[in-house]
This record gives sequence, structure tokens and C-alpha cells, in this order.
Amino acid sequence: MDQESFPPQKRQYRTKAEKRALIEQQITSGHSVKSFCEEQGLYPSQFYEWKRKLSPKENPNSSSEHFTQVSLPIGSHAIEVHFPNGIKLSLTDGSHLSAAMIQKLLVAN
Repeated sequence: MDQESFPPQKRQYRTKAEKRALIEQQITSGHSVKSFCEEQGLYPSQFYEWKRKLSPKENPNSSSEHFTQVSLPIGSHAIEVHFPNGIKLSLTDGSHLSAAMIQKLLVAN
């Protein structure tokens, strides 16, 4: 690699969406971070910082929202959700929650 062309002379501002897209591209490319950053003209240290801040897999406490699909066995009549803050939500056959109520519960926790 030519030292004159790397790293870029002028820093480019990237939005969170652009940074996430670059992280996803690196993951799916199969290239190492170093190799990917050289191809993209990025600083590897900056790229690792983006991954630390924006990647939910590497930062479970990030503010990104994510959901997990749950499949219940046939005949199951209840589900319990345990939140990291210790709150437990129990739902049974008779539980009828609107989407708005579920959203309030999720936002509160």
C-alpha cells in the first residue's frame, strides 16, 4: 500500500447509518479489519471504535433496540420475560396486551 494515499488526508464525517453499513460490509466481506480498512481508506483504530459503540453483538448495553423472536411449544400457556434490571413479566393465556402497552413496558425497562 502506498503510504502517501493512506490514511486519508482529510477526515470524512460519517453518519451512524453509514458506519453501521461499513461494519456490516466488513463482517460479510470475510476480510480482516486491517485489510478492509486499507481498502476503504479508514483508520483501523477508528473502525474498532465504531464497532465498539455501534455493534449490538459487541456492546449489549448499546442504545440500539433489538428484538428476539420467541417460539412457544404447542400447548404452552405462559411465558416469562426477565429484564436485566430484575423485573419479571409473566403472561398467561388470559393476558391481553395491546401493542401500545407492550411498547410502554419495553421502553420502561
